[in-house]
Amino acid sequence: MENDGVARIGEDDYKATDLVKIFFQTLLEKYGNIDFVTVVVRRNTENILSKIKNAVKQVIRDDKKIKVSTYSEAFVSFLKQQAPSYYDGTVGLFDFTEKALTYYELIRYKGDDDIVYWKVNTKDYLALPLDLLSGDAGKKVCDNLLINFAKDTMTEKDYSNIILAGLGFVDSSSYREF
Repeated sequence: MENDGVARIGEDDYKATDLVKIFFQTLLEKYGNIDFVTVVVRRNTENILSKIKNAVKQVIRDDKKIKVSTYSEAFVSFLKQQAPSYYDGTVGLFDFTEKALTYYELIRYKGDDDIVYWKVNTKDYLALPLDLLSGDAGKKVCDNLLINFAKDTMTEKDYSNIILAGLGFVDSSSYREF
């Protein structure tokens, strides 16, 4: 979407923004009225966020019904909906997609004015394709990479919660030591 990419489906070419519109038109046809739409974007450049919001706006015309947010914002929003003990202090999120491992760290603290603030730090670890996990040797390598990444990232910190998300964590037997 960032570079105005085009996808070919059958004989037809579609711009990325057109595919977003078609997706939301299909949802409207299937479910009727949509009360609210939240779109979460991993690669969060202003250009992408703006393009997605404009594409959705062409289908769902009410601006108040559309929220396009970054993955970090969605992480904070999710935690705010949990019990306070779930996110009291620091929370870590390992997000292991089919392409990469990213770590999000949320720190909740009170300022001098007794207002609760949220700070999200992100760290892209490495491109770690899921097909690496297909054999025993690959699982062992991946396990060691996860252990080292956690040590590098999380040493000498106290956490109220650690979250594992993404397709890479579906089969927990792949990470015996982690």
